[in-house]
Amino acid sequence: MVMFDNKFFVGEICQGIRSAGSLLLKHQTDESWRRVIDADEVKTQADVIMNGLITDCLSNITPNVKIYSEEIVHALHERCRTYWLIDPIDGTSSWLSGFDGFVTQAALIEDNSPILGIIYHPASDRLWYNDMRGQVWCNSEQIKRPSVIPEKLTLIDNYPIPSGVAADFWRLTEIGKYIECGSLGLKSILTLVGEADLFVKSTVVRDWDIAPSLAIAHCLRGKMINKYGVNLNLGTEIEFNHSLIVSWHSDFALWASKILRYTLDA
Repeated sequence: MVMFDNKFFVGEICQGIRSAGSLLLKHQTDESWRRVIDADEVKTQADVIMNGLITDCLSNITPNVKIYSEEIVHALHERCRTYWLIDPIDGTSSWLSGFDGFVTQAALIEDNSPILGIIYHPASDRLWYNDMRGQVWCNSEQIKRPSVIPEKLTLIDNYPIPSGVAADFWRLTEIGKYIECGSLGLKSILTLVGEADLFVKSTVVRDWDIAPSLAIAHCLRGKMINKYGVNLNLGTEIEFNHSLIVSWHSDFALWASKILRYTLDA
């Protein structure tokens, strides 16, 4: 296992991700960073800069570990047994629009299993990660799996008011609160640590979007499944086409999968 048992190694990686994310926040109004390279993919110069910063950091600390990124086109069969998978800006649209719902994230993958996940939210200066003992941390505070079952569930999604499948869930009596949020990675981690109870997405998700959260979900016994109730596993595809459901509680996720299946397949 690539130095993952070394506490200093994890700390160095986290510090590198934090430093890059802090620069991203600092340059949110910088026109040279905001220059749009690909409008269809919402790719900016900031994506390129961040990809370079994080790649340099990981290369310096783990020089023998390959790095794959959202920003570099590649095929699944090109990946090695052990590699980094990075998402330099998850939520570029939020960053470009002046909102704070963006993160920078990375995952260490070994034998198609995410063993280390790091998610940094610059606006709140919160960095979530897991360690080799299966513990999850937010900065220096250990995060425990939520234990209190709410009377009504809190739903989280992108929009000021629920839209799409989120609107379908919002109409259900089991849902009592709604949180607007930005990037997929941020919505996922907030749901896994219990700040929300349910996140549902019906469109395609890619493995770099979910890999860091998957590593943390495994440690917290959270669920990240598709509409058929099947766990999302790495190594089979880059794009996942059967929706995404995230919850800190397996019963909530499985309930949502039944609702989503009925809603989408009706």
